Amino acid sequence: MTNRFLFATMTLVATFASTLISDLSYGQEKNIPMIYSTDLYHPHCDPDDHYDLAIIAMLPEFDVKAFIFDLGTETRGRSWTTVGMPALKQIYEIMDRPLPPNAIGAIDLMESVDDKGLDQPEQFQKGVELILQTLRDADEPITMFLVGSCRDFAFAYNRDPDLLKDKVNAVYVNAGNGPDGKQVEWNVTLDPYAYETLMMSKLPVFWCPCFGHQNMRLATDEDVEQGSAFGTYYLVRNQAELLADVRPELKNFFNYMFKHSTDDPIDYLGRTPDPLPTSGRNMWCTGPFLHAAGREIYETSPGVFDAIPIEQAGKLGIADKRVEVYSFDPVSIEVADSGAEPVIESNLPQATFHGIHVDKLAEKRFEPDGKNDCHVSFDARSTQAKITAVTVTGPNNGRWESGNSDRWWKVLAEREGATINCYFCFYANGQHEIELEFDDNTTHTVVCYVKGGRPSVPTFTSDLSPKALEETNVKVFRYTDTRYNEILLEVLEQLLNEI
Repeated sequence: MTNRFLFATMTLVATFASTLISDLSYGQEKNIPMIYSTDLYHPHCDPDDHYDLAIIAMLPEFDVKAFIFDLGTETRGRSWTTVGMPALKQIYEIMDRPLPPNAIGAIDLMESVDDKGLDQPEQFQKGVELILQTLRDADEPITMFLVGSCRDFAFAYNRDPDLLKDKVNAVYVNAGNGPDGKQVEWNVTLDPYAYETLMMSKLPVFWCPCFGHQNMRLATDEDVEQGSAFGTYYLVRNQAELLADVRPELKNFFNYMFKHSTDDPIDYLGRTPDPLPTSGRNMWCTGPFLHAAGREIYETSPGVFDAIPIEQAGKLGIADKRVEVYSFDPVSIEVADSGAEPVIESNLPQATFHGIHVDKLAEKRFEPDGKNDCHVSFDARSTQAKITAVTVTGPNNGRWESGNSDRWWKVLAEREGATINCYFCFYANGQHEIELEFDDNTTHTVVCYVKGGRPSVPTFTSDLSPKALEETNVKVFRYTDTRYNEILLEVLEQLLNEI
């Protein structure tokens, strides 16, 4: 088996100033044509997508030419038939604008970096077709913003790379863990081949890692000082406080999502708003949106920050109040084949992986779902005790459990004489650890390597090669101010209050 690895060359010294926008002011007509792709669902997978949608719709700089519903992997029980149309209809009703052209994207993962997706079912071709048609019809270069699997972009690129090279002036991608290490992050794992296709495309890529650390933590002040604070992640600590002063219709927009409502989405906007949740919310895309719009952040008065178009800041006489909260720094990407066969890095007993060949259970139900499952077996003659619990942990944060909790995917264990057979849905190639608990309070843990079609996530490494930096087409988001979280939170609140 051949693994593919991405090798990154990056520098932390150059700041990439936005060149997409000039002569902008508040209230000016929209002038940045955009294709926006997002894994927006109703019921939601993650409410940050709804915040992103609100910001995209309200920024007058953006002219959304096409809206693609990225289907990811249909995880957590969401159906492609619902996607995020209620939210899209609501926000454009609030903004009093016609809906942009929209389509549902491809449903199956890429089979290779060269896959064109031509064998996808017809109803899932619309997203790729809309991307290609929008680019063909465009009179000026288009900015693409990808939040999800990147799959529809990758299929479009593989079908007509010259069209994308001619018509796409920037691709913002919200995915990954920053320049070093394995890209073990949700959006990457949705379709690793799509992510690799994007990073190898030679298009102007503005890479916006979700996290700059494998443990998915907020960067520290020390990270900022060392220039290693990669990742766009920041935290909203109280959503009710954040949304306290937004207009009633926008409160209902968010409550409709929070409550998983099935009422008419437009009628719902006219209700008296219910209290909003006081829980926190993870956020990612605000900084990249501002960069794509050509806005900079200014300290308009001591301790008060706002995101303002550059030209407007000049007119207001506050150009010297600009605060560099983040930058985009060059990263050179290369790809190489390691040629290495998978090895198990563990002293635990090894189980046998029999392949993906039998349908025993669904992701979250103990019943067949029409998709074959992983089959693993191992010797258990050392105990005849009854199995009480099974847990499987795998790569890319995969986890399966035998209990009735709906938090994780399911695993089924069956004893057959001296052998125990385990079945679970395929998620990613790589090492899997299986732990069994028995009614005599003993445990037994084994390990195996599962492989079945989905590629492992890419690994990034870095060296400081001047030649590579001269030729790179990729720039990575790095935040440069220790007040990043507080400043982005304040800017987000002001943007929402302007809707």
